[in-house]
Amino acid sequence: MKPLDINLLNSTHQKLYDFGWQEVIDRRERVMQEISPSIEQAVADCVNNGKKLFGNVDFYVVGSQLLDIYEQKTKIKWHPNLSCPTPTLEQHVLKYLSQSGNLQHMWTLPRFETYDFYTNCHPSQVPPSEMELYNFCWKFKTQELDEICRQLNNETAGEPVKVAKFDTPLEASNFTLTEDNKTETINEREK
Repeated sequence: MKPLDINLLNSTHQKLYDFGWQEVIDRRERVMQEISPSIEQAVADCVNNGKKLFGNVDFYVVGSQLLDIYEQKTKIKWHPNLSCPTPTLEQHVLKYLSQSGNLQHMWTLPRFETYDFYTNCHPSQVPPSEMELYNFCWKFKTQELDEICRQLNNETAGEPVKVAKFDTPLEASNFTLTEDNKTETINEREK
């Protein structure tokens, strides 16, 4: 992995301040125009996959923002998750409510440069159209989103986060976390 280029980061950060809010808004709108046509269908497909995997329970629909280097376009990869994911930048989290069949928007977090810009602005400088994203950035910075996530996952404060990495939701659904924080397959557990 390439090391972080501080000069590039500083120049990007300076550009955000030079152009101000309008540049931030324009860039975000350009990205949304690129990805919007496919979002609704991708989220619907993700919800259907979640229903197949998890049954008729509430679950989270998580979108991770990715840059397709070949097409030079931003894409969002969606996947269902039973537990509330740990908040991270370039992430969209929705909660599927099985009783009503509706999606509840939990949070959206932008890329680092935008996050840094938002958290270095005074609230009075923020345009009304940007307040929701601004608030999500502050909740991320103050770890309030982490606390919300812990509560939704029934974890206690200070408890280490239990993380298991899987390539696909189907692979993840076949595993469970043991008392000693190791993973085991459902078949191994039944033996």
